[in-house]
Amino acid sequence: MQHILVDYESIQPTSIKLLDSKDCHVWLFLGVQQQKNLPLALVESLLEFQSKNIHIIKMPYSGKNALDLYLAYHLGHILALDPKANIQVLARDGGYDKLIDHLNQSEVLSNVIRVAETVKQLTYNHEPKSKNKHSTAEKQEAPVDLAKDSKPIKSQQPDPSRPKDKDKSNKANKKAKRKDQDKAQKKRLKKQYKKSYKRAVALLEKQTANSRPKNKQSLTNFLQSKLPECQPDMIAKIIKKLAKKQLIRIEKGNSVHYSL
Repeated sequence: MQHILVDYESIQPTSIKLLDSKDCHVWLFLGVQQQKNLPLALVESLLEFQSKNIHIIKMPYSGKNALDLYLAYHLGHILALDPKANIQVLARDGGYDKLIDHLNQSEVLSNVIRVAETVKQLTYNHEPKSKNKHSTAEKQEAPVDLAKDSKPIKSQQPDPSRPKDKDKSNKANKKAKRKDQDKAQKKRLKKQYKKSYKRAVALLEKQTANSRPKNKQSLTNFLQSKLPECQPDMIAKIIKKLAKKQLIRIEKGNSVHYSL
């Protein structure tokens, strides 16, 4: 599913008629100053969508980066519900780029991009947000009061409980997967240890009394050269078992005596 997230404070589309009204969701994030009036052409194109595909997110207050935080939250919400979603963030704020890079490089299977100057399926006002709200209003086409429109667009806020449930389920699945992987790894290492121990005994039995390693360090080096698949901690464990089975005896000076 395609999702278009519009930071309306920085970029003001004048129409979205070219978008597929069936297979595309439009998320319109409105700052406090943009909530009263929108271009007529934009409103008419929004009315072509089903209400479930149009999401109008209105900021309850103004503040630095307030809209950015709202957009970032809903971006995460969309990916929680649909990790394969194709998402375009329509904004001039480069601050979104770090977040988008993180999402695309993380375990989340996402396809998220930020677009600012060219959007194939949108036409928009190229003028950035003006500091003077009156000059901005003059640039917009025939503003219309959404509150008085005969076909009001329903503001749809996602259920905040759903992503939490989804996150819990994902965490539980990852935890169970890690547990299974750890169990399989332990089983594999146990099997390798038993096999390597038997090989170590056989190798030492083949050695003549004079050719066997004379101290613990030389015994360690010998086993490491003959059992390259074993990690140092496994070699140490094999030597410890040899001593426990009384096949070798390690004296205080680390000299080794054999009973093989």
